[in-house]
This record gives sequence, structure tokens and C-alpha cells, in this order.
Amino acid sequence: RTRVTKKNALYGNVDGAMRGSKPFDILRMKELRPAITDQADASARFLRCASDIIERCERLSQETGCWLHFSAQHLFAHGGFLHYTSPRLLREAKKDAEQIINHANRVYATLIAARNEESKEMHKRLLLAEGDKQVAQEAERNALLQAE
Repeated sequence: RTRVTKKNALYGNVDGAMRGSKPFDILRMKELRPAITDQADASARFLRCASDIIERCERLSQETGCWLHFSAQHLFAHGGFLHYTSPRLLREAKKDAEQIINHANRVYATLIAARNEESKEMHKRLLLAEGDKQVAQEAERNALLQAE
């Protein structure tokens, strides 16, 4: 069995991990799975994994006394975004923590609105294309009938 080490970063590093403004190298211990294409399956997986992460966040903040904030939103979610803020962060910087939460809410709401607008625009284009296709098919049928 192959061991993952810094010298043998078999699965690479976690993308997006940062320490302040600099990249933070965290070894990926397992190969990334392919994206889940079924919306219901993806939503269920998101909820399971996010719940596990939030439980780990609580444990980490309780055991270490760290300041911690985590948030996540699934793109097909119908409810609000999930988030966790450690008791210490809430106790020592309540207003700042509330601002973080409110800002995250605005970011996710903006992303969802943009996605919905994009979906509406794609649907309009699809309907127009289908209408154009029907017109072309009718014109072709009429041309064939006149040729007979």
C-alpha cells in the first residue's frame, strides 16, 4: 500500500486551502471522486457531508478554544445556507461574526440569483430555438408538398 507523504503527494494538495493570504499545503489523502451529476444525490451528499463538517467544527472549537467560522451553500438548495460559528468567536466578536454571516448570506444569495437568471435565459433561448426549428420544419414540409 502506498503512503501519502509530502515527498509522495499521490493525490496532490487540497485546492483553495489558505493560511492568511498565502496558500496552505494540505495533502489530499484520497483521490477526489467525480462530480455527482444527479441533483437529488448531490444535495443529499452535500447535507450529509456538511453536517459532518459542522460536527467536526464544533468538536475542534470545543477542544482547542479556537475562533472558527464555516459556511456552505449547495447550488440547488431551497433553504438558507449552513453555517457554524464557534462559541468563542461569538463571545469575543459577536458583531463581527454577525457581519461575516450576513456577508456570506449576501454572497450566496447573489450567486443563486445569478444562477437562476442564467437558467431563465437559457430556457428562453431553448424555447426560441425550438420555435425556430418548428418553423423550419413546417417550411420544409410546405416546400416538399409544393414540389409534388
